[in-house]
Amino acid sequence: MSENNPHERDTKAQKKNGLTQPHDVTFKDLFSKKEIAKDVIMQNLPEEILDDMDFDSLEKLDGSFINEKLQEIFSDIIYGVNIKGREAYIALLLEHKSYKDKLTIFQVSRYIIDLWSRVIKSGKKELPIVIPIVVYHGQGKWNYQQDTKELIPGYDALPEYIKEQLPVIKHDLINITGHNENDIKQYKPLTRMVIRTFKYIFDDADTLIEALLVSMEEVGDSVPDEELYKILETLFIYFAATNKKLTEEDILRKIRQLEGKGEKIMTILQARETKGIEQGRIEKAKESARKGIIKGYSMKIIMDITGLTEEEIEGIRREMLKSN
Repeated sequence: MSENNPHERDTKAQKKNGLTQPHDVTFKDLFSKKEIAKDVIMQNLPEEILDDMDFDSLEKLDGSFINEKLQEIFSDIIYGVNIKGREAYIALLLEHKSYKDKLTIFQVSRYIIDLWSRVIKSGKKELPIVIPIVVYHGQGKWNYQQDTKELIPGYDALPEYIKEQLPVIKHDLINITGHNENDIKQYKPLTRMVIRTFKYIFDDADTLIEALLVSMEEVGDSVPDEELYKILETLFIYFAATNKKLTEEDILRKIRQLEGKGEKIMTILQARETKGIEQGRIEKAKESARKGIIKGYSMKIIMDITGLTEEEIEGIRREMLKSN
């Protein structure tokens, strides 16, 4: 791995540890959407730090700071943001384990140390602020400390010299498992869809689909159909991948059986399918036009064969000349 890029991913280690698992892939796909990440951050960090953040500077950073040992524990998405003019990283860390782990605080500590080490190795002389947020959606109530100070008896009464020697790490927690509907409704509609998906992913198919339909109703027309289709596609793959008995066709069949409640989803999927068929027809016509141009057919013959306009065919001819 190059030491000049602190965000570079160790893809070899990633493949070794099988990080193509569905929770990881879906988390990265959905939380990489800036509007969702921003909503999650704003609803889960204290007001005092949010007031100091320049959200206009919020940008997702490429790559990962997860080392080989932590790859079985976390997936990470990093957002850069300015806090009072200083560089800061917000690390969203998805807990891979479906159970709560009392060692999480130490795993977060290792993550931050590794992150800082890579930053220094990359040639920088100053450390960025790091705000780690653990995202938990496993089974069972989270009841472990999020601050190492709370694990040291009488910490507040210790001499200042001792306090300065102790490594103190704290992480925020998004406990999706513990979210109730009032908690979920604090988010924007699209984020609610994501949160409900992770909350109910271990439940039965009917519960999962019902949660999806509730979210679809809330989203309404606030999200363009094209974007919503991509999210639905991600969710359907996630549903099927985490429930081996549930296929995408099973999901669609269940939705069709709900007497109109899934009408919005079916409309989007059908429109997408129609668009795909039309796009395929156009691509086939363009390929026929290219062959006709190469063979020296007249404009009229190419138009008759393909159904394309003269302007469209001239555009294809110009593209062919450029590529040559």
